Amino acid sequence: MKKFPINTLKRLAKELKVRRLSKDAIEELQFFIEEYSRNILEMAKEIMINSKRKTLKKEDIRIVIK
Repeated sequence: MKKFPINTLKRLAKELKVRRLSKDAIEELQFFIEEYSRNILEMAKEIMINSKRKTLKKEDIRIVIK
């Protein structure tokens, strides 16, 4: 499975004035982002199914995040 891009994490860290990220920190962030995304998608999928749709919409994700 492809992980969240390292360059994106480094860019975000740089924007927040974090000079360096350890390999462990990057791996932990990648794991957390994937798990968080998976949980959101699972809940959004339930909304989609309950709405009798086959397409997951932005609104489904927004409902879950709120």
